[in-house]
Amino acid sequence: MRRWAHAGWILSAFLPLVVSPLTAGAQGKGKPPEPIPHERLASFLKDLEGWEAAGPADARTMKMPAGSYSLASRSYDQGERTLDVTVVDTALVPMAYMEYEDMKHDVGKGPNPVKETKVAGHEALEAYDPGGEETTATLMVKVRNRLIVILELYGATPKDDLKAIAGQLDWKGLEALVASGK
Repeated sequence: MRRWAHAGWILSAFLPLVVSPLTAGAQGKGKPPEPIPHERLASFLKDLEGWEAAGPADARTMKMPAGSYSLASRSYDQGERTLDVTVVDTALVPMAYMEYEDMKHDVGKGPNPVKETKVAGHEALEAYDPGGEETTATLMVKVRNRLIVILELYGATPKDDLKAIAGQLDWKGLEALVASGK
């Protein structure tokens, strides 16, 4: 039940509230591009080795006054642990990058600092949070300044490597998807 509550939170709460300094300049250059169809994003959320999919991907397109963006999310289980994977096509709408930018602002700060890294050649941020109700690990990957791929592991340990899990995703396919815009 928790996994769907989390996916719903991502899909309906956090994204409409965020603003991106990365895309703000693009807005002044005309209308943002149409978002990649959410069904196409969902097609990249395949089965992951060592994880059991908790159901099909949940995908939708969000329409806002500033433009539309699309996203797809899928949850996977491994015993008591849950992994949520979300792909967001920001479509250069100025509200879809803030969580990434907020996380980037925390690089190197605090007792559990966010770390900069690379995944398949793409800029990425990773964090491990042992506090709160549940220990979490998060990996956010930016693809061609348009897609954000988020992996969030609940019940994480310091030894968990989300980059290895992320390695199972089709990064070249995501790059091609951005290049085609469809």
